[in-house]
Amino acid sequence: MHACMMASNPPLLYWKAGSLAAMDRVLQLRKQGISAWYTLDAGPNVKVLCHTADVPTVRAALLRVAERVEVLHPGPGARLVESA
Repeated sequence: MHACMMASNPPLLYWKAGSLAAMDRVLQLRKQGISAWYTLDAGPNVKVLCHTADVPTVRAALLRVAERVEVLHPGPGARLVESA
């Protein structure tokens, strides 16, 4: 989606300097052997996926370039909910 928007006329770029800094920081973490991977939503927000054990390291690295870092965890597994 971001590539299509950048290629439009006029081009739209939702990424901000902080978005690029966070993506670069994740690449640096991977060079250090930390399994961290980024993805983006439809705007400038970067989402980083990593192992639970690496959360403190990833969070500390991102706080150097981001004004806010939220740590989210997966919810419970799938289950069947019956409706009345």
